[in-house]
Amino acid sequence: MTQPCHQCGAALAPGATQCAYCGAVTQLAHDLSRQAHAQQQQFAYQQQQVALHHQVARQHDAKASIERTALHSMIWSALGLLCCLIPLFGIVGIVMALRARKMARKYGLVIPTTATIGLVLGAFSLLASVFSYTFIVLQEIKRADRIDQLESKVGAQALAQQLAPETACDLAELRLLKDGIGSVSGGSVEEFECTGKLQQNGDTAVLDDYSFDWTSHGRRHVKVCYRRGTRWTATGFRSTASCEEAEDVAALFTDDPGNAKPASSEGPAAPPPSTP
Repeated sequence: MTQPCHQCGAALAPGATQCAYCGAVTQLAHDLSRQAHAQQQQFAYQQQQVALHHQVARQHDAKASIERTALHSMIWSALGLLCCLIPLFGIVGIVMALRARKMARKYGLVIPTTATIGLVLGAFSLLASVFSYTFIVLQEIKRADRIDQLESKVGAQALAQQLAPETACDLAELRLLKDGIGSVSGGSVEEFECTGKLQQNGDTAVLDDYSFDWTSHGRRHVKVCYRRGTRWTATGFRSTASCEEAEDVAALFTDDPGNAKPASSEGPAAPPPSTP
């Protein structure tokens, strides 16, 4: 059964969306339009849900990446603070902390506390590196100045036939500052004290007690051996051996704990008492 046009009353063809006589839009056209609009809204909602799902997934992955980067930042910065002579650790920590903070802002996430800690520790580690290198440079300048001072002081006195106790002390300090002892560099010894007795036999001499501080290892006592060629020089150090024997201090002054033996802080060991 055909329906009449709601405007002119003319009979409408089946499925007509517009009256052939007056051009009025039919109810069917309105129904089809509402149905198409509803389908578009449904499709837009589905697309919105898919986009939201992808956004949540990206944020989840970004959050995991940010937290991982922030944690690595804190670890690198902590290493930089522990190894203050290696500024690279602190630099890596700062870079990773800044990267984590930038990613968090990009995805609208809360900046992890570990990123802030990594940034602060990295900055402190860089400052510690600067202070450490500055201290080392100043110590080396101080050591070089002291070496120049000693060389000027003993220049003429070392030519004398008789070795003076003061000159012997200066020569021992000069030898330690320039060449170190064992595997210990001259920059790691300080606070020299010359209290031993100097004994000379022709062109050789020995100072039976000379002490100094080995940085972070405590005070050490050694004997100092001297020989005169064109001038007096400190030829080496001994722990318990005589100057005619090979040096025996190398194992006492090494940074390898496995090879080190405890050195006496009371001076050279006394020989055992003779039995009757």
